[in-house]
Amino acid sequence: MTKNSQLKIIYQLLLACVFSFLVHNLFSQTYPGGFSQQQVTAGLVKPTSMAFSPDGRIFVTLQGGQCRVIQNGTLLATPFISLSVNMSGERGLLGIAFDPNFSTNNYIYLYYTLSTAVNNRISRFTANGNVVVPGSEVVLLDLDSIGSVDYHNGGCMKFGPDGKFMLVLETMVIVPMLRI
Repeated sequence: MTKNSQLKIIYQLLLACVFSFLVHNLFSQTYPGGFSQQQVTAGLVKPTSMAFSPDGRIFVTLQGGQCRVIQNGTLLATPFISLSVNMSGERGLLGIAFDPNFSTNNYIYLYYTLSTAVNNRISRFTANGNVVVPGSEVVLLDLDSIGSVDYHNGGCMKFGPDGKFMLVLETMVIVPMLRI
């Protein structure tokens, strides 16, 4: 082995070590006191949003149109709902929110891209335990066409302390166009 070959190998090893050190430091995470990382479940494909129900269940939306429920640390086998959605790019089932009175009315709100059109929709559904009541969808808002844009379709939905519904889209905020 020539001296140049040896230097090349040493240089490559040095670069690999530096790269490994940088990656570790860039992607390692430290948590404030009292916080830690804990995996809750596995097997979710392309999760987009999640929300906690008042009783502690976790509802997770998946880009492909399913909303899954995690109860007592277990991913339930039956989806809460399976919607037919357009999941091109960043489209799909994108947001979830619980009604402030969920404990009594069982209303849950979903934000998704229609499968047959190029627009997003907000609908209210009624829950029956860990599944949706069939036929309970109430369309609240069909947004304007998103055309060929298949990115930046995410939508965060929340209810404010005053009970008003808010939806954040990209850099737009719809406040409170919709009184629920």
